[in-house]
Amino acid sequence: MEMGKTKKKKHKSFCDRVFDVFLILLMVTVVIIVLYPIWNMIVRSFECTHLVWYSGGRIQYYEEGHSDYLSALRFWPQEFTLRKYVFAYSNSEFIRVFANTLLRTALGTILGVGINVGLAFILSRKEFLFRKQLSVFWIIVSSLECGIIPMLAFLKTLHLTGTFWVYIVPGIVNVLYVFVIRTYMNSIPESLIDQAKAEGASYLQIFTRIVSPMCKPVYAAIAFLTAATHWNSWSDVMLYNRVYQEEYTLSYRIFQSMSYSTHGLHYENYTYRATVTVISMLPILVFGIMMQKYYIGGMEKIITNSVKKD
Repeated sequence: MEMGKTKKKKHKSFCDRVFDVFLILLMVTVVIIVLYPIWNMIVRSFECTHLVWYSGGRIQYYEEGHSDYLSALRFWPQEFTLRKYVFAYSNSEFIRVFANTLLRTALGTILGVGINVGLAFILSRKEFLFRKQLSVFWIIVSSLECGIIPMLAFLKTLHLTGTFWVYIVPGIVNVLYVFVIRTYMNSIPESLIDQAKAEGASYLQIFTRIVSPMCKPVYAAIAFLTAATHWNSWSDVMLYNRVYQEEYTLSYRIFQSMSYSTHGLHYENYTYRATVTVISMLPILVFGIMMQKYYIGGMEKIITNSVKKD
């Protein structure tokens, strides 16, 4: 006689198995649709192509055996070369825009997360007298849009246009991020903070030793979102620093090279554009993979705390 209870295996019906197969095929299709353009861009960046100029300024990319290079599917480089990567990293203009983007992302993320976290901590403390009034004020201000032209005029008055700080200062406070961090901080047991106060801890000590260590997941999520926004941003460059080439960022340079003709044949070469796109994509992709654990955990806890709060 067998000891213990034996679990009966639940056999799936034919409809359930068909539905499982459909879900698997759907997921595989979505993965291919999402990943193939990225892989195709990486493959094209390692290939060597040729250009033919037609009358009227139209460009045709071609290779041996294909009349139209852009219409040919790619899963592996046909003619492997690192020439475009060597050219990119030896190009002074590319180095400048890459450095601008890297500096913007680093400063924007550090200052943005630091200031938003500080404001969220203030709003999370019930002892702060004007906590509710300030929250209502920020909600009203964030819902009002002054428009591009008034904003441009305002930034010109502050002498920010034509400078690097026009990328950092206008969006340094994100009201949504402040309220998300505040909601997360409100989930911390108040008894911990009361005990720290009873032992004579200051607000700075409470923030650095109790609140911040418990809020690392939400800090990581906000840091990743802020860094991705700064790294991929190009519209503010076009609006405020279009005539100041020394302040260009990598995303705007890629947008410019794909939108209209630029000086120099290398910016018209499709493989060079693919190379620069891959170079600009890899840092934020690696950063996202590194922060994936904290980002997903932080977002899950944010949603859970928001549901419990409601």
